[in-house]
Amino acid sequence: MKKFRSVVALLLSVLFVAAIFAGCDPAPVESTESTEDTTPKKVRVYGWNDEFPGLVQKYVTLPEGYEWEFVINADADGLYQKVLDQDLAAGTQIDLLVADVGYAQKYINNAQIATMEEIGVDVAALSANANPYTIDISKKWDGGAVAAGTWQATPGQFVYRTDLAEQYLGVKTSEEMQAKVADWDKFMATGKELYAASNGAMTLVPSLGDVWQVVQIERSTPWVQNNELKIDEKVNWWFNFAKEALASNVVGQKDPWGDAWTGSMGDGSVLGYFGCPWFIRFTLMPPAEAGGTSGKWNAIDGPQAYYWGGTYIMSAKTAKYPEIAKLVIEQMCIDTANMKKLALAEMEYVNNTVAIAEIMAEGNNANAFLGGQDYYKIFLEAGKKIDISALSAYDTLINDAFNKAVSAYAKGELELAAAQEQFKADITKGFPEITVVF
Repeated sequence: MKKFRSVVALLLSVLFVAAIFAGCDPAPVESTESTEDTTPKKVRVYGWNDEFPGLVQKYVTLPEGYEWEFVINADADGLYQKVLDQDLAAGTQIDLLVADVGYAQKYINNAQIATMEEIGVDVAALSANANPYTIDISKKWDGGAVAAGTWQATPGQFVYRTDLAEQYLGVKTSEEMQAKVADWDKFMATGKELYAASNGAMTLVPSLGDVWQVVQIERSTPWVQNNELKIDEKVNWWFNFAKEALASNVVGQKDPWGDAWTGSMGDGSVLGYFGCPWFIRFTLMPPAEAGGTSGKWNAIDGPQAYYWGGTYIMSAKTAKYPEIAKLVIEQMCIDTANMKKLALAEMEYVNNTVAIAEIMAEGNNANAFLGGQDYYKIFLEAGKKIDISALSAYDTLINDAFNKAVSAYAKGELELAAAQEQFKADITKGFPEITVVF
């Protein structure tokens, strides 16, 4: 009985204590789990191939917490631009986008594209070591604010087979070859000489398109001014030059980017090509090396200064992470040490004259493919002569229509007047906002 009373007393005590604590608020319990959002911040980058994505992943140090999201649409039939236009108009998140120089100014002058100043880039630093023509391309027409940057410069040269030049033209040095193509009259004469000396086995260049790539830079007037199509004297001159060049077999009919065009780089049916740094590295070298001709090439100025291509980096005003756009421009288009690293690893001619000068000063630039020529020196000099006064936002598509008309005339498929009418009709159809006057 005594034991029973003790148990009851103990139970009553426990219940009493429990009742006291039941009337009090429980102490807060600290969670050991983090409430911080660890979802990666996806930086959206628009492009048309894997070149730029590959470079930013190598040469941009992305801060912790961010990751790339690449939106790639092929440039065939204008698909890339169509998607880009739609997404810019819709206000889609576009942190970075790239544009080829043929339509870069279309986007540089788009109201949805931020200026470099707006995303925090120091424009003076961006311009300090860049080739001046690339900064001119990057300026908005209204006010001249810089709205793009580029890691590459693309001055052009005429790249030719030294062994074949000696065999058929008696040319033994690059200086002698330059004298043979120093202007367009000499270029035409040398092409005729080559065709005759090779018994019709060779042309000087593969196609009319290759030559127009150079000639178009020499125009004094852009295709479009104040919404009017402008035809300067070089355009009319080209109709006649093209017809004579094709009829005389100075140029072949191996159109750019076709199998025959690429194949000619290794089979010896063409003496030379108009090309820039990326062309030599990525387009000419693979088939030429496969054909056993590495070391049998030289680069010279040719008839005139020009550039070919170039990729321009921009950021939209709808960017969610403009700080990353700023970082990319700074590391790829301003940072001399990083650009030098890119140049050496990728055989790129970077848009930084200090980086190029440092590479040249080190004296290890004899390019085996170009017969020991200094790869950087030849393009440094060429870059100083470039004039972009004929550049417009419409170049890619108008050039396509123009070359179609010129080709038809040169091949005898259309008379001159009919070819000009075809060109006008194509422009009117494709660009109703442009007034066409010939």
